[in-house]
Amino acid sequence: MTDEAPVLIAGGGLVGLSAAAFLARQGIRSLTIERLGASSPLPRAAFFHMRTLEMFRELGIEDTVRSQSAKEFVPEGAIIAMMRWQAGSSRTSSRISTKASTR
Repeated sequence: MTDEAPVLIAGGGLVGLSAAAFLARQGIRSLTIERLGASSPLPRAAFFHMRTLEMFRELGIEDTVRSQSAKEFVPEGAIIAMMRWQAGSSRTSSRISTKASTR
């Protein structure tokens, strides 16, 4: 076995890791690189298309993806926003509710 991989995947988020899993299922080695040292502090996917869930089901990870997704997202239409301060590289996040107010 060689240490070479014919496919380089830039990004260890949902898309990059999914691509690596689907390639591995076909017997294709890949190398995934990620610039961040940890997971993103904010969710990046708001929903999954049915075909994506079907593909996750084929990999045997659909239930796990659904349960983790339910833990990560704020219900009732809230938006998670991320901004970079212009003066520096520090980041802040805030939750902006889009739920209609009831009177």
